[in-house]
This record gives sequence, C-alpha cells and structure tokens, in this order.
Amino acid sequence: MEKRTLIKQGNFYKGNTHTHTNLSDGKMTPAEAKTLYKDNGYSFIAITDHRVYGVHEELNDADFLILPGVEIDSMPEAGYEMRHVVGLGIPKKNKFPHGHRFDYPYVGKTVQELIDMLRENGNHAIIAHPAWSYLDFPAVLNAKNHLGMEVYNNICELGRMIGDSSVYFEKDCMESKASFCFASDDIHGTSAGEIAGFIGVKAKSLTHADIIAALERGSFYASNGPEIYDFYVKDGVAYAETSPVSTMSLLTDSVAYGHMNCGAGITSTAWEIKEFGAGFRVPTMIRLVAKDSAGRKAFSQRILL
Repeated sequence: MEKRTLIKQGNFYKGNTHTHTNLSDGKMTPAEAKTLYKDNGYSFIAITDHRVYGVHEELNDADFLILPGVEIDSMPEAGYEMRHVVGLGIPKKNKFPHGHRFDYPYVGKTVQELIDMLRENGNHAIIAHPAWSYLDFPAVLNAKNHLGMEVYNNICELGRMIGDSSVYFEKDCMESKASFCFASDDIHGTSAGEIAGFIGVKAKSLTHADIIAALERGSFYASNGPEIYDFYVKDGVAYAETSPVSTMSLLTDSVAYGHMNCGAGITSTAWEIKEFGAGFRVPTMIRLVAKDSAGRKAFSQRILL
C-alpha cells in the first residue's frame, strides 16, 4: 500500500501565497508584482493586501495566475499578539468582490473568528507568521477549518530574524491536526531580494481550480530553497527525492523513529519503518524536512501511516 503527499500525475508550479502591493502598504503595483514573480520562475501568486480583497482577473494569462486573496488582522484587547490570517478565494465559492474593504481596526477578534469570517465567505484561511505575531500556542493548535499555517515567512526573517514558525507546525503534527504548512515572502518592496519563501504545488494543470484542489489535498511542499520532488510511504518504507541537499530528516510522532541522512549533494533516501521493541510506540505520522548547504529548508506535508 502506498501513501503520498504529492499526486503522481501532474506538473509542479511555484507560487507565493502572501504578496502585498500599493493597494495597501506595498510598493509595487499588482502588475509589477506579477512581472517580478514571473521573471523569477513563479507560476502564480496570491495578492493579499491588508484588509483589501483582490481578484485581479485582468492579470491572469495562460502561464501565470493571480489567486484572489487578502490579509486580515486583529489586535488583542490586551497583550502582545498580532493576529494575521491570509485568505485565498475558492473558485465559484468566493463571496468577496474585488476591492472589498474590511472593517478596521478589528479589536479582540480571535484567530478562529478571522478564520471563520474567511471560510463563511468562500475562502481558505492560512495563519500568517505565528512566531512573528507572538501567537499563543493554543490559538494556533486549537484552530479549526483553516488550510494551514506559515512555517516560513521571508519578510519576517529579513526584518527581525523571526520568520521560522516551524515549531508551531511540528506541535500541530504531533497532535494529529490536519493543517498544511506554507512558506511565503510577504513581500512589501520591489526587489527580487525579498523573494525566497514559496510553495511547490503539484497539480493537474495551471488553473485556479486545479491549484486550489492541489492545496486542499496537500499536494505541495513549503520551502525557502530546496525542492521536494517526491515523498511517499510504500510497504513500510519511506522514500524521498529532492534537489541536492546536505541533510534529510524524517520526522515522526514517536521519538524512537527519527532518522537523519547527512552528506554532500544528497538527492534521495529510503527509510524502513520497523518495530523498535517494547516501550516504543509505532509512529502514526511521518514528514520530511530537507536542508541545503546554505541552511535553507523545505518542509513536506505529513503522511498519516
């Protein structure tokens, strides 16, 4: 029996799900954002301006898509959290028109309430940069009905070296939650130097419906460098194929089953999942983290065993 994260038949499309333009606090026009990303090998972006919903149908073409989107936020009534949630429009279900403006400031709305607002109006929700936002773990781990969370946010890393939120996803996986991991740029400027976080989506074709369908089933990985070409489990063996990396780590929810493969230019590994003996729980989940020689990481979605 085989279980996998990436669909067998399809093509990879590189995308960024968190992009700002001059419609909020970014410096590029939406058309300039499209050009910048297209020139850097991307196939799609979501334009997610703060509290302004964007559809941008006029920017779609045969080899580049704009996903409808927005970033909404709420300040706590007391405390230090910054609650930010990205919304991505679901084809034929999205209820927000282009240019729709959200009430601001939201004060006291929880992460879950922001998720619910997006879901009720036909959008998927992604919890943005939880580490940068100083979100309490329960706010993330108890969230429901969201598509996932950002494990890496490039502008948060460039600005304050707090772009890595992978500990939230690690805990989420350990508690058997069903959310997926994303990496994004959260770009506000005009420079290719702000481009690093991305998702690699394996989909049937480059259409809004197929990209969203691939996101819904977890047929993608998150990264700020390496690429994951395949990751699956078959007959008790986990297999991974990536671009050249220096480390592959196979993580599980059972401490005895962790596995790491280190070396120069590793591109594949296979790991047998076997009994360790009395006292060691057999894992129920496995996922892959790959790191290249520059310290950049790629994160798979988890596979339930």
